[in-house]
Amino acid sequence: MAKSKSLKELILKSNKIGDEGMVVIAEALNGFTSHVELINLSQTNISCESFRALLLHLRNNSRMKTLIVDKNNLHSVMPFSAIKDTISQQSSKMEVLSCAHCNLSDSFGLAFAEGLKRNRFLKRVNFYGNEMTCRSLSNLAAALRDSTNSLVHLNLGKNNLKDKGGVVFADALRFNR
Repeated sequence: MAKSKSLKELILKSNKIGDEGMVVIAEALNGFTSHVELINLSQTNISCESFRALLLHLRNNSRMKTLIVDKNNLHSVMPFSAIKDTISQQSSKMEVLSCAHCNLSDSFGLAFAEGLKRNRFLKRVNFYGNEMTCRSLSNLAAALRDSTNSLVHLNLGKNNLKDKGGVVFADALRFNR
């Protein structure tokens, strides 16, 4: 990809670029991500490995506002520190993160919650239709309670949160007024 100072949005939705293509694109983005504000990679057949590669390249992007990776299989049993590192960077000003229907489990949810504690810019997060449990919710609740984040929209619909998740989250809401 040639360097472009005018490219603000990159939409590759519904292209089956896969992991090999995503890794190459992530490396190419490294040359001009400081100008890209929106990346939509929904339904691109990427996995957690290439998503991690992308996150590593986006860590120091100060203009990136929106990242959408819906409907990709990002499931991983390994810790997902790349998301924590990306959203907790002082230079990261990402406002919207959408990972709906990505088979995300607690390995992602726990790392995300840890990063959220230091994030001041995320406003909208969509984790609809994943596999997160009360463990993730408990840590997300603690992050909301204990940090000065600016989150105004958190979609955790259709996960595996159950009754205990509601109790844990209600406690966090009492402190986050």
